[in-house]
Amino acid sequence: MVLKEAVVTLDTVGCQTVIVQDLWVAEANHVSAPSATSPTCTVEMAAAFADAERDAFTPKAQDRREAVEHNSGRTGWHTCAILGAPGLCK
Repeated sequence: MVLKEAVVTLDTVGCQTVIVQDLWVAEANHVSAPSATSPTCTVEMAAAFADAERDAFTPKAQDRREAVEHNSGRTGWHTCAILGAPGLCK
């Protein structure tokens, strides 16, 4: 399977070091969604975003989108933040 330049989306399993390293070797882009069951990954990702916000490094790519969804009488807020830089998640 060729993953070069593909976008791979993963849930919490995508925070495992061996998986992230394999995706980097394959030159794939990946989106991981940490959860409460992966506190280490959540802390590391939060630290990377905090570093970027205080200009500790300049991300190669950065973007943020927010959306509000009204459905079945409920309101949901969704935020997607993108941060990319050499060495992140390695």
